[in-house]
Amino acid sequence: MMTTFRAIFVIVPLCVLPSLSQAQETSCGTWVSGRKEKSIVADVLKAWAVGFMSGANVSAGNKDWLKDIDGDAIHAWLDNRCGKDPSMRFSDAVLALMQELRTR
Repeated sequence: MMTTFRAIFVIVPLCVLPSLSQAQETSCGTWVSGRKEKSIVADVLKAWAVGFMSGANVSAGNKDWLKDIDGDAIHAWLDNRCGKDPSMRFSDAVLALMQELRTR
């Protein structure tokens, strides 16, 4: 059973890899519609956003600006921001959230 799970876990990310590389060009409208439809696109963007923010947090040095923030909070913030401006680039929404978290 575990072998099957690992195979699926490895294959699925490889199938969506092109979408990950295009996250910077994706609009907030894609995020909003993907979240409503519960699509794989939304899952890829969720993973990209949390991973990007986590990497930036680690490289930032000694201040952990993601402390006490979970994935659900990040997704809710992005839902709100992207819902207000669907034409905004998704990566810009993620950067705006990062900026907000860094200044608190």
